[in-house]
Amino acid sequence: MRIIRFFQLFIVFAVPFLFVAEETIQEEQILRHIHDHMIIKDYSCALREAEEGLCLYQNSDKMKEAYAEALAKTGKNGEAILFLQQNMPSRALLETIAWSVLKEGRLSSQYAVRLSSLIGSALTNDAKAIEFLLSALDDSSAIVRSVAVQLSMHYGDCILQEKLAHVFEKEKVFWVRMEMLRAFGQMRVKKMASYLTEIAASDEKTFEEKALAIHSLVNIYDKAKSEEVLALTQSPKAGLRQFGCQLAAHFEVKGVKHQICQLLQDPRPDVRIAALNALGLYFRFELKKEDVFPLLEQSLADRMPSVAITAAWVAMILQHPKAEAFFQHWLLHPIEKNRRLAAAALAKSGSFGVVLAQKMLRRTEDPCVAANLALGLLGQRVEVKKCCEILFDFLRNKNGLWSWDEKEGTLFQVLSHSDLRHDELIPYYPEAEDAMVTLRLLSFLAIEEDDRALEGLKRFLSHKHWGMSALAAITLLQEGGVPEAQLVRKLLQDPDCNLRCQAALALAFLAKDRSALPILIEAYQKADYELKERILEALGQIGSEESLPFLFQILKEPFLQLRVIAASSLIQCLNR
Repeated sequence: MRIIRFFQLFIVFAVPFLFVAEETIQEEQILRHIHDHMIIKDYSCALREAEEGLCLYQNSDKMKEAYAEALAKTGKNGEAILFLQQNMPSRALLETIAWSVLKEGRLSSQYAVRLSSLIGSALTNDAKAIEFLLSALDDSSAIVRSVAVQLSMHYGDCILQEKLAHVFEKEKVFWVRMEMLRAFGQMRVKKMASYLTEIAASDEKTFEEKALAIHSLVNIYDKAKSEEVLALTQSPKAGLRQFGCQLAAHFEVKGVKHQICQLLQDPRPDVRIAALNALGLYFRFELKKEDVFPLLEQSLADRMPSVAITAAWVAMILQHPKAEAFFQHWLLHPIEKNRRLAAAALAKSGSFGVVLAQKMLRRTEDPCVAANLALGLLGQRVEVKKCCEILFDFLRNKNGLWSWDEKEGTLFQVLSHSDLRHDELIPYYPEAEDAMVTLRLLSFLAIEEDDRALEGLKRFLSHKHWGMSALAAITLLQEGGVPEAQLVRKLLQDPDCNLRCQAALALAFLAKDRSALPILIEAYQKADYELKERILEALGQIGSEESLPFLFQILKEPFLQLRVIAASSLIQCLNR
């Protein structure tokens, strides 16, 4: 009887557990099959298996996630998101859906959407973005190709280097080729060194092409021997002589000082400037002043202003007795371009030019010359209060657009009126560059704890829309020069909702500050389309997991462009 009773109890209690165990095993097998199909990228079979599994196990959370993932992998992002409804998926599934949205954008017929998808994938700093970059380098749009080149520089993978070298041969658009020349140096693509040398030596290439080729060659070189530099400085090609000067200064090559000095009388002004740059940066330590001064006499009297001003800079740091007189001549020159270049050169001379800069600060009537001099004096911590006054007055009274001019091969960054043209790659360019000039000048006031910095920043944000995309943030904010985060943070409490939003955007892009998060999310609903794009980009820059529920909801937006930007920001938040 006891044995019979035992079997009865076993049937009542144990058999249901056996059935549950068998059911669990069967469910796990189906999930494994779905996973196996995904590994070999057979997504249609994975979806079919998931549909069958969901019919059998409708209440299984694992099966629901597998089904949603299969939908996303097959490009049915909308169905996947609707299936999940209000339930937040796991982090892994969330990332899968986001990448699927980015892929959908990459295949769009609209170049603007493809561009957003490309930038969005690159901003994730994920290896999966390389597939997007490789595809974009063959895109039909020159703008997309150019941006792909710029973003490839930030990754630098060998497969991207090979692809760039391959597509360069068939690229016909000039400004895309220019970006590629820059990329070869940034990524140190050594196989392109001989071709870059040909460009530098060519008489048919433009000045811009030759300058970029030379700059890239300097970056590609690991070291330079004196024999190589000597051969370059004695070349009949001006581009190679210029390259020789830059290479000698960059690697501080000994044994070529006399050849550098000879090039001070070169027939080409760009070579003379390169030789003067090399002399000022390094070879002044290799030569005696009494040997250099006679050579500088001719350079100081050069008929090209850019050469003469560069010579004045070398003379100032070598304490040439005539340096001050020559600088005064150019600082009071009737042509404003020359005055401003001279002011930037004097600012570059550091402590050697402080006395003259103080003197000319009181004499000049050109506010731009005064601003350039003030920047140099601030760097030396001299007359700080007066310099802050000059910069504030300059910001308050400036008209038109301004930029940092670095032309003609000199080493001087000149604050001057902008002659930049509209660039389709950067929204609001050159207005964006002018905005960065303003922010950089405000940063100097903020560093000195000048109370007017807040006033200036408030005025700037009130009259300027932060209309820079994530790409503009990459290209324009790399060099720094931004107001301190604390200064911007004060404006988050301003009663003006538009000003709060602009301040939050600035804080997000410049400092990745989470305090901007609630203001941006609140502003999204009432924002226009363009501002919505900026807000979504800013959330990605902040990279907070608090944004995940909001960004997931944006993936239901009817506009693919917004979904693509939200997907990129979502991945950025997951990866931090």
